[in-house]
Amino acid sequence: MEWIGAAVMSILYILMYLLPALIIGFVLSHIYTTRQNTKYIIRQNQEMIELLKDIKNQSNIK
Repeated sequence: MEWIGAAVMSILYILMYLLPALIIGFVLSHIYTTRQNTKYIIRQNQEMIELLKDIKNQSNIK
């Protein structure tokens, strides 16, 4: 009977260290993914601005 209590306590002890590490890992990966997506959106917006400038310049030439 004592070994069941010891097993439960050891599992809880492992979770006590594992769970915060998993949460921190999830948060950091989420931040990294959001940052990458933001960079992609900014790049797309810059390309769109360049295209619009080109269209404006072409319409001014005509």
